[in-house]
Amino acid sequence: MSTKPFILIKGELIQQTAASFGGNGDDNWIDHILCRDGKGRYTIRGESLAGALSATARRLFKQLPSEIGGDRNHKSPSVWRLFSSHPTQSADSSVRQNVCIHTQTGAAMDGSLFDTETLPAGTRWPFFLEIDLSRGGENKERILAITLYALQAWVDEYCWLGRSVARGTGWFSLQNIQIAEADWEQW
Repeated sequence: MSTKPFILIKGELIQQTAASFGGNGDDNWIDHILCRDGKGRYTIRGESLAGALSATARRLFKQLPSEIGGDRNHKSPSVWRLFSSHPTQSADSSVRQNVCIHTQTGAAMDGSLFDTETLPAGTRWPFFLEIDLSRGGENKERILAITLYALQAWVDEYCWLGRSVARGTGWFSLQNIQIAEADWEQW
């Protein structure tokens, strides 16, 4: 078990399929635009990454410690801190046409076409996770184990981010992982 309070995990998320993440802004011709930051860069928000990592951990474990979001009434922030990310190289988006399917008939609903802006497979995103074990209490070892198991699932290409995952978009793998320990002065 680590004697230093911070575990820092760096890697690279690589899209295995096209992907789209919640947009922020108005566009007249695309219904679901990609998220961009104030500089116009495509963005996966740290909160989105945290939610996806939590969802992976919940699939693997029956109950998560409250320090990483296992208790919705827990008022303290998670010991996980994931940072927003931007593609490492410029990528051109494309627009995909979609249709809503009627749940009872299984057929396309009339007037239900919509467009989604996506980035292509192969797009690479820096990944950075900070785990603050100083706030882990008695669950430090469990928090670290759950985190590493969830990240291993991402290495094995079970990382799903963004919209329309069930339609085959937003499938990622985590690669090029580096793990470091840091104390207060180093960090």
